[in-house]
Amino acid sequence: MSARTAEELRRIVYGLPLAVVGDDDEGADLLLEGLDRVEMEAVCQALARMVTQAVEVLCEKTGEPDPKASMVRLLQAEALGIAGE
Repeated sequence: MSARTAEELRRIVYGLPLAVVGDDDEGADLLLEGLDRVEMEAVCQALARMVTQAVEVLCEKTGEPDPKASMVRLLQAEALGIAGE
């Protein structure tokens, strides 16, 4: 059984991207600290939905016909950036 409430998980889901964007690795670690497998899965699924919705909105605004292709390009660009290429 999950130890955190839905509201606590929602705060993690919305706080994690803010911590990452703000280069607050310690804050991100604190948010994720102690999550069990089920909670981590719920957070990951919620973050994936947020990213998917954001890409769909951006594609709609820019006229991009294929949100999935856009998401793949976005993730590839991020991966290359992390790798320093």
